[in-house]
Order: sequence, then C-alpha cells, then structure tokens
Amino acid sequence: MILGSLLVWLKPPALLVLTVVLAVGTELLVPSPVAWGQRNSPFDLLLLLSGGDSRLWSNYPLLPWLKFVTFGMLFGYWLPDDAKKAFGRALKLGGALLLAFVVVRYLNGFGNIRPRVGDSWIAFLNVVKYPPSIAFSLLTMGANMILLGLFGLASARVQRLLQPLAIFGRAPLFFYVLHLFLYAGLGLWLTPAGTSIAGMYPYWLAGLLLLFPLTWWYGRWKHRQPPNSVLRFL
Repeated sequence: MILGSLLVWLKPPALLVLTVVLAVGTELLVPSPVAWGQRNSPFDLLLLLSGGDSRLWSNYPLLPWLKFVTFGMLFGYWLPDDAKKAFGRALKLGGALLLAFVVVRYLNGFGNIRPRVGDSWIAFLNVVKYPPSIAFSLLTMGANMILLGLFGLASARVQRLLQPLAIFGRAPLFFYVLHLFLYAGLGLWLTPAGTSIAGMYPYWLAGLLLLFPLTWWYGRWKHRQPPNSVLRFL
C-alpha cells in the first residue's frame, strides 16, 4: 500500500529509469537456480526468489514483478495525451520487445536465469517465470503490447465486440485473485481426477461467466475512488 502511494507520484522519466533498473538489477541479484534451495530466508523470498517451504511460500517476490507495475504506469501517462498515438507506440514497442526476446534467448546467457535445455521451439519458449527473467518479461510484455495496440486501434464495431474483455481488464488483480480460488474449487468439485485440455474449456467458460458480474461490480466501485487512491491498485 505504502509503495503504491509513492509510485503514483513518480513522473514518466523516473518510471522509465526505475523500470530498467528493476529489470537489470533483479536479474543480477537473483542467484543461480542451483542455489535456490540454499537461499530461502524470508528476505530473499519476499524480495527476490520464488518458492519456500511450509512456513513461507512466495510466487511473486516484490522486486522482479515490480517492473511490470512501473512499466504499466509509464504507458498510462501516454494515453490521455493521444490515445491513438499511444496504441501505435504500443505496436512498435511490442515488436521491439519481441525482437529483444529473440536476441536474449538466442544468446542463452544473461537475461535467462536458467539456460535453455535443447534446441526445440518449446525449449526456446520455456522461459523462467518464477521469478520473471528478462526473457520472460520481454516475451510476455511484447505480446501484450501488440495485442493492446491492435485492440486500441481496432474499429468501433470490433471494440464493441471486445467490450466484455475490458470488464476484466478494469479490475485485473481482483479477477486474478478470485479466479485462482474459483477454478481450484471447480476442479476439486467437478473434476477431482483431472481432465483433458479440450475438456477443460467448458469449465473455463463457466468460470468466466461467474466472474464477469463480480468483476464488473468491483471495477465500477474501484474507479469511483480518487485518482491517487491505493484502492486503484486492487
């Protein structure tokens, strides 16, 4: 909460510098995966490493994931000035990020945390997410920026068809936390023995239908809060 309150006061140049420092700095600080089991202190788990034990488990250490927040805030500054230009910039930036991913992944050194195993396409795409490596960040943010640019520059008719997606996008953290518990519950209740990928889709769609009105309500409530309210981050 305190961190969120501080970030909203940063200007674009400071956000850009902070994003780059977090991306490169955390990659330098994260130890080799062979040492992860030996570094499970609460300090490491909260700030740098994913994993842990029965006492403390962390999937989202603060520093490696914070760069996504600062990058998103940076992009948010572009939208009010000229939305069309911002979405065009998103397309170009997304392509540049994907190109950078190919280079970083091909070199197979810094930026990967764990070197790829094998030369297949799946090995090339099998990047480290927990904690997020530079390769993972470039790949996911590159694809996301291209999709954002395409959605933003789409015709009014296409945007109307895509409007339900915007409901989830207005309260992404709320949707994400809620979907973890909902789908875990649906799986235990309806398919305790598991299911195929094809068999999973009906449950996925049913979950979205259940989450839609809840996310719509929460998104409307959140956006009624003051612009600098920490509640805007939830």
